[in-house]
Amino acid sequence: MHFKATAIPLAALSATAFAKDSRTFAVNHFYGQGPLTMGRMDPIVSPGTASSHVHAIQGGSNFNLTMDNDVLLDSRCTSSLVQADKSNYWTPALYFQDPTNGSFISVPMFYMNVYYLCVALRSSTFERSSCPLIKNSFEPTDDDIKAFPVGLRMVSGNYSLRTPPPGGAANVLDTNEGDIQPVQWTCPRTSYDPPSYPADSDGLHGVGIQDPNNAGAGAGFPDMNCDGYASPLRADIHFPSCYNPEAGLDDFKRNAVFPSSKGTTGGKANCPTGWTHLPHIFYEVYWNTPLFVDMWEQGNGTQPFILANGDRTGYSLHGDFVGFLILMSPWYYS
Repeated sequence: MHFKATAIPLAALSATAFAKDSRTFAVNHFYGQGPLTMGRMDPIVSPGTASSHVHAIQGGSNFNLTMDNDVLLDSRCTSSLVQADKSNYWTPALYFQDPTNGSFISVPMFYMNVYYLCVALRSSTFERSSCPLIKNSFEPTDDDIKAFPVGLRMVSGNYSLRTPPPGGAANVLDTNEGDIQPVQWTCPRTSYDPPSYPADSDGLHGVGIQDPNNAGAGAGFPDMNCDGYASPLRADIHFPSCYNPEAGLDDFKRNAVFPSSKGTTGGKANCPTGWTHLPHIFYEVYWNTPLFVDMWEQGNGTQPFILANGDRTGYSLHGDFVGFLILMSPWYYS
């Protein structure tokens, strides 16, 4: 079956073009009444069958247990404010477990942003298969940045992980800098005194660990309420941007890796020879956790949130992406 979504008015997507050595981005907003749909569906990992856990899905209305490119193309609408974007984006749902009676309550998705490059930059000589005149990405690179191939399937994050990442709590997005760590939880707060994570946390006893470079982020769930203005607990997910054409669109375990600065000048992050450098996708998923602030005790080394896959640690945060973006639509040139 297909799922219906309410069409949202077209919104402008803003971006600024900088030199090849600079960072630049566009942002795709998903504001509205929560996600497109929720359910035990994952056409990448579990095509045609019920997924092992519930996901919250955004994007094109034709999201389904199985999806070929024609299904994506035929989406009548999208939960994205950019109506040309018929891609789908999904993450595990989040639940609150009531400490008093053990019951589980679904945490509403507050809103979602997807950051990316390429499609919002203007070109008078656009071609479907590439992004001419565009040599910018989140990371400085020597590579040309190409458009997403239609139907590309990617997964980022380790949905089996229940212990702290081997490289620690900080993001690692360059294979030359160690084990890739593409996901974090960000907890915007009006004050970080006390900190969001206990200073002595080893990440194995009920709460995650602090990013040493960012007081507002870490690996695993924090044990404090995230009370930043319009910014509750946020799931952050980075996707690899190097696509392997030999692996193909469907082989999500082998078709994408993160770029590397090894052997480059000035720390530029390049893809392996023969691979295609795509825009770097980054999800921000805000969950309305302040709704539960009076139902649990903060700062005691435990926390009540749990991912739909049964993970109480938050380390298994992950995201899925199926790409179809109509690059020749009017908003591209707006």
